[in-house]
Amino acid sequence: MPSARLATPLRTPLAALLAVLVASCGAACPGPGPDKPSGPTWRVVEVFYTTHMAGFYEPCGCEPGQLGGIDRLLGLMPVLAPAGTPALYVAAGDHVAYKGEKDARAKIRADLIADLMRRGSVAAVGAGAADLALVARGSGPAAPLPWLAANVEGAPGAKGHAVVEAGGVKLGFVGLVAPPDAGAALPAPLKMGDAAAAARKEVDAARAEGARLVMALYDGERADAYKLAAAVPGLDFIVVGRSERPAPFADAVEGTAARLLEAGQQGEHLGVLELHLPLPDGGTAGPLADGDDGARAAADLEKVRAQIVEIEARLKAAGSAGPVSGDLGPLLARKHGEEKALAARVAAGATPPAGPYFKLRVERVHDKLVGLPAARARIEEYALALAALDFAEEKPPPAPDPGKASYIGAEKCKSCHEEEYAVWAKTPHHGALDTLVEKKRDKVAECVDCHVAGFRKAGGSSLHDLKGLGGVQCENCHGPGSLHEDSGGYGPGTIKKSTPAAECTSWCHHPPHDTTFDYKKMLKAGVLGPGHGDELLKTLGALDKGDGKGKAKGVGKGVGAGLGVGVGDVLEGTASWYGARFHGKRTAYGETFDMTALTAASVRFPYGARLRVENLDNGRSVELRVNDRGGGRSGRVLDVSRASAESLNMLHRGVARVRVTVLAL
Repeated sequence: MPSARLATPLRTPLAALLAVLVASCGAACPGPGPDKPSGPTWRVVEVFYTTHMAGFYEPCGCEPGQLGGIDRLLGLMPVLAPAGTPALYVAAGDHVAYKGEKDARAKIRADLIADLMRRGSVAAVGAGAADLALVARGSGPAAPLPWLAANVEGAPGAKGHAVVEAGGVKLGFVGLVAPPDAGAALPAPLKMGDAAAAARKEVDAARAEGARLVMALYDGERADAYKLAAAVPGLDFIVVGRSERPAPFADAVEGTAARLLEAGQQGEHLGVLELHLPLPDGGTAGPLADGDDGARAAADLEKVRAQIVEIEARLKAAGSAGPVSGDLGPLLARKHGEEKALAARVAAGATPPAGPYFKLRVERVHDKLVGLPAARARIEEYALALAALDFAEEKPPPAPDPGKASYIGAEKCKSCHEEEYAVWAKTPHHGALDTLVEKKRDKVAECVDCHVAGFRKAGGSSLHDLKGLGGVQCENCHGPGSLHEDSGGYGPGTIKKSTPAAECTSWCHHPPHDTTFDYKKMLKAGVLGPGHGDELLKTLGALDKGDGKGKAKGVGKGVGAGLGVGVGDVLEGTASWYGARFHGKRTAYGETFDMTALTAASVRFPYGARLRVENLDNGRSVELRVNDRGGGRSGRVLDVSRASAESLNMLHRGVARVRVTVLAL
């Protein structure tokens, strides 16, 4: 297959725009210059990569400071590439397909994201299973992306590999697809083949075309990427397409030359691989040394020194007698040895390796970045098209069944509940629809759903007629109120007195829209007030003080941190594990993560919850404590520590089907 050539560095043609972008980026995202000057025999090449965009083109939710936005990502790329440095952009995993969206909506979303990726001069896309299925059904982008899918037969327009020239250096890319999620299947005529066998063939072909290094763009999970690296000699890097979180370092796969790269999900982070490679007359490209070894060692050194402080404190508390001091003494000596070795690596890391090497960084696509104007304009064009499609297809909401209530709006509630109305009018819920109007998303159905009352529900509102139900109103929490109004406010059972946390988390306050939702905090700061829930406010205050005076009605027995779970609740789903890369770092709740402890990260269960987790694949179980947040964006119910994963016998596979029982909150 002939090589593709990137004729110019990836760079916006507008100097004025670049100046604005640099100013907006500031110290938050400096573009490091090459440690080794580019000369006649060496070249520095920047490879940008994204993973699992999953159809997200802009942040979706109400949290301040949300990450993401393809327009921001495209504006960031030219800032990060040092002046005159050749750069290219590649992607792995699903990018254009969104949550099973089909037909016309899927088509215009795919067109938008593909168009934006082409504006970033995307050189290769390791296709995801959902993206390929979308293309096979005829709902893919009109102008195809440079799809790579070596192990899938019948994929329209997809190749097995591509060789791209950047700055006189040829880089090879191989696209590999993992099987779809459980219960899903690739539609005809797509046929899945063995990824490792296909990869070996394509790696050899890329090398034969002169590729100095080869990178797999793999639509798979981290655990499977390790297996792939072991089965395919000749891979230098694997970009993990179904990446759950960004990785600041390239993890080496033991026994191979391959390293894993992860950039997280939904375009919230941009991976930047800086390659320092010899030109054809400067020698071979591999193996590449890790130019970040000093930085990695510095991070590990910080962890080890923190562990030494902790061990010394425990030894001091235990005194010289007892089994505790006997166990910790040798451990302390070992940690001091690690400290010495890491300090030597940190000192050596100041000097770049003599041969070919790479450096890695992962940049946050944050809300202070200035997006590429042309990309922003294209997104707004898409939003208008989506709104027009939604409006054209909108149907009136169904009428309520006989004897059932319809929605009446907060203004009618006000006639009897002036104090409550006054409290609500000062909350963010009152102005929820206004936030969409400001962003010009008030006609997009998927946005409107969370910002009005009774949307598309029996006796409720629609895009055609909001019926005075704009904003998150009384009836979002208390249910439709027509029967309550008809009874003069005295009909038993005509209105709900309270709303369980589970309704909030299932309706709107869930990842990615809201990753920090706290039910009790929301009640106190954004719902209740004088004349509206006085007794509940008192009870919540008593709970905060820890005086043990019962639970508030409607908060639920045993509910922890307002996440809508109680003692005895059982939830089934998928769990993964995390370990060394986060060992010693702070968890979301301020603890130090210890991969040898029986803990877990979750957005489904509150901090401090004690859980029994059973591996449904083998019957193994473990009791653990929640001390971190995680898993929500990938649909996991838990991310467990390495020690917990060992107890569940899921280390090798990486994921497992689990049953989680809440023991204590």
